[in-house]
Amino acid sequence: MISRAEQSLRCTMRDVYVFQNVVDCEFSKEDLSDMVYKVKLVFNQKLMCSYDSRVGKYVGYDEYGIINANHYNNQSWKMKERKEEVETLCKANARLYIKSETRKVAPVVTVRSNGKARYGQLTTLECHAYDFYPQAINVTWLLDGSEVTGDVVSTEFMDNGDWSYQMHSYLELVLHRGVTVSCRVEHSGLEEPLVVQWGGGSGIGRAVCQRFATEGASVVVADRNEESANQTLELLSHDHRGQEHMAVGVDVSSKDSVEKLVTSIQRRYFQPPSVCVNAAGITKDEFLLKMEEDDFDKVIEVNLKGTFLVTQAVSKALVSAGAAKGSIITVGSIVGKVGNIGQVNYSSSKSGVEGLTRTAAKELSKFGIRCNCVLPGFIATPMTDKVPDKVIDKLTAIIPMGRMGEPAGGLFIG
Repeated sequence: MISRAEQSLRCTMRDVYVFQNVVDCEFSKEDLSDMVYKVKLVFNQKLMCSYDSRVGKYVGYDEYGIINANHYNNQSWKMKERKEEVETLCKANARLYIKSETRKVAPVVTVRSNGKARYGQLTTLECHAYDFYPQAINVTWLLDGSEVTGDVVSTEFMDNGDWSYQMHSYLELVLHRGVTVSCRVEHSGLEEPLVVQWGGGSGIGRAVCQRFATEGASVVVADRNEESANQTLELLSHDHRGQEHMAVGVDVSSKDSVEKLVTSIQRRYFQPPSVCVNAAGITKDEFLLKMEEDDFDKVIEVNLKGTFLVTQAVSKALVSAGAAKGSIITVGSIVGKVGNIGQVNYSSSKSGVEGLTRTAAKELSKFGIRCNCVLPGFIATPMTDKVPDKVIDKLTAIIPMGRMGEPAGGLFIG
């Protein structure tokens, strides 16, 4: 049995009054010149009256709607508020919407190996794209420029937690010398596809940077290819307090570029570099009778002139700062001593580096600056990837270990 009090509280949806205030902002043009602001007053799912910015007033659709429309239209403050809301409510939010929809932020892409990569062994390469927007992105692995499909292990996307995204793609393959592996990234934030080549054997310069970072030094990675410098930067450890690494682009054959490099280092660290390793080098091999003058000049400019410009700029900075000591290390080559078929330009440049270093050591020793030159043998680097297999077989046959050296194999810091 239900009491009268309880009966009076019972109700159904027919007894409930629902009032809704629905706001619409409609536009089709990016400049928002056709913005229309609508306010709809709905009572129990029935449109009672509405405001349209094109009309500039409320319009009623039934007896009560007309009464409310007249009431609102006679309130000057409300009508002023509605006109202002076209800008403050509709257009302001529309601009945010358009910005979020049209924002295009290009990804930062790096390619590296998972662990130590060796030729002839199964290796996993990683292609990472960070901080891009919108999410749509296409990643392709290339082997000597041709698309790889079957060997792709996986590709995954992650939300950064803000508005940007990251992507990780993995390729598992057996590396072969002389084969180029690249990651091609296509994204609306890029004017054209970005192709980042894996660093292969990594090179002596990268191995040196990694070793110095492991020992606790703050490392500046300088490379003509700034993307390659950033890839090396990603590999450097930060296990010691106060370490700050940076990557910069530099053309060692340009005096202006080298001087800007040294200046940027001094501004960042408030002192000149205490240790400098000149590892930049290129090859343009050809027999003496066929070599073009331009190819000879380019190798000399980078390998010899570049070493001179860097050595000069760093030593000037050390002397000007009154540094008590410093160390400049140049990278020559064994072919600078014994020569090599097809490398008249390269062997000449490396012979010059050795002579330059001997002279620099004699001139700079009074300032506490040590100058030393190392002469690597046949090392597995991207530079030697271009050497034909039959030549490699002949050279490794006279090496006691029966193989090429590794970039980090002979590094030590005493």
